[in-house]
Amino acid sequence: MLDDIAEKYNRPHRKTSALLSGLIYCPFCGKRLRVVSESNRWTNGKPRFKYVCPGYRENECTFQSVDGVLLDEFVVLQLSNLSDEDSEYFTKLLNQRASDIFKNSHNEQELTELKKKKAQLETAISNQVKNMRDASDDLKRFIQEDIQELSNELREVGILLEKLEDSKQNQMYAVRNIEEIKERLLSFGKYAKGAQPDVLVTLIQSFVERIYIVDENDERYCHIFIKGCTKEDYDEFFRATGYIFGSGENGNITSKLPLCDSDECSKYNMILTIPFCM
Repeated sequence: MLDDIAEKYNRPHRKTSALLSGLIYCPFCGKRLRVVSESNRWTNGKPRFKYVCPGYRENECTFQSVDGVLLDEFVVLQLSNLSDEDSEYFTKLLNQRASDIFKNSHNEQELTELKKKKAQLETAISNQVKNMRDASDDLKRFIQEDIQELSNELREVGILLEKLEDSKQNQMYAVRNIEEIKERLLSFGKYAKGAQPDVLVTLIQSFVERIYIVDENDERYCHIFIKGCTKEDYDEFFRATGYIFGSGENGNITSKLPLCDSDECSKYNMILTIPFCM
């Protein structure tokens, strides 16, 4: 069932070939925007459609719809330009994230120590088993108790060792994933040129985490989050900036706050922040 849901969002929209279906979220309520086609209307030779918040039609949200064709073309253009304009920045950022994965882990040292401990316990158990053969009946009971304690400790060490090995494997997968994201991101322009919608969808979703369109001073901004480049929770970040509204105990809507416009904020949390003209 989950695979069917993912497939529904990941494939190009049937009538419109929308490229960003499933990636755009409402900055007000956090819902995923839907693709709504406009019958017999065209933009740049493509069937016209909009990205619409499902809460808008139900009067639960005030987010204004976005022209789908223009946004798709805009995002593809901006991502294509990344390899030329920001390749050094994104390479450095993704390399740092890969480095942080290993820097924040002490698995290698712990693995070495646990493997050594395991070998020592196995040797101790083996020696005690040998001692059992020549021991008197009075001593055998004590040796058996010792073997039992060593076996219990060996089992606990084995559990810890397995967890650390799994963690190390996951870290390797994470680093490999970051390397793949970097390669797809920086070569997007080359692969996207002349590509069919289904190919573009696969390329975009391979390194774009999600997209928000926000309004500031009568202008719309496109915020593109790149996989592997964000640490903050999306909802918490936009709630802090006033773009995701929360209802208090009295049911009132909180007021809008200005976006963080510092270089650190826009580069670290909002990986790509670009004015989007409708």
